[in-house]
Amino acid sequence: MNIININSTMTLTPAQISFIQSIMIFGEDDHWAEDDFVHLTQDIPIFLLTAHSMPHITPLGHSRYDAKRNAYTTDLPKFPLDRKPPMEYLGFFDSGYPLLGHPKPIIVLCPERIASCAQNDDELMMLTAIVVIHELAHAKIWVDGQCRYQPGEDTFSHWMEESFANAMTLRILRRYDRRHDRWMRSVGRRDMTTAAPLANTLIRRVAEFAENFMRMQPEPYRLGAELPNRLVSRFWYRWAREKGQLENKTEEKENWLNYVTTHLGNLDTERLEELYKAIFSRDNAFEIYRRRRGQ
Repeated sequence: MNIININSTMTLTPAQISFIQSIMIFGEDDHWAEDDFVHLTQDIPIFLLTAHSMPHITPLGHSRYDAKRNAYTTDLPKFPLDRKPPMEYLGFFDSGYPLLGHPKPIIVLCPERIASCAQNDDELMMLTAIVVIHELAHAKIWVDGQCRYQPGEDTFSHWMEESFANAMTLRILRRYDRRHDRWMRSVGRRDMTTAAPLANTLIRRVAEFAENFMRMQPEPYRLGAELPNRLVSRFWYRWAREKGQLENKTEEKENWLNYVTTHLGNLDTERLEELYKAIFSRDNAFEIYRRRRGQ
């Protein structure tokens, strides 16, 4: 991981970096693919910025102007216990940042803002990993797609993009929890003195923490915590491939958006699958994805 601290008062600790790398190793399936998270971190630098250098966005996702100060506020707010900020308040992915005269993909994190959402060191370590994996999910969608990444282009795109990024993050974390747990049990059978002290650490609850956090985020992000894994696996790649080709799908996009906004918390998997199918082309994009990766 290429981490560059621009002006943040905090940095990522070796323990945080090791934790993120462990999640990527245990949570991904194909470490030879170009869109594998480990490969993405080798190609995409991670910049650390202080709060006042981040884009102007509040915990609820809207710009906030302070008339008395004649400026956008950059104060770190105190969050209600039942609300969490959107991911772009904590970090963001940019597919074409002008770096050394050429557009380059980058990830930006604000460690101070991430720390303001954590209650203790364990939560800080987990939340830092969650934000990094979420931004790498955006990068994965961009790498596998055919158009430039443009966050928040419209309401439909915002809901679709952020829900898939959160859902893909949860999928990685759940795989990590299961596989790391099996590995720890295997190690424990050989050396209980090494494995046992780690059995009840944060390592085994990062997916649960992430899901709880996402369910308290604004609704487009919360949707990612409610999407069935079957639909995520089937349709995220179609979104990546076809997101720039949906201009004529006005009615289908409106139907999908109306359904998820009015049924959040009570989604019907079969109905939701029908709405996804109506949006995307009928060619089996997932099979194309698998063939391209040689699976």
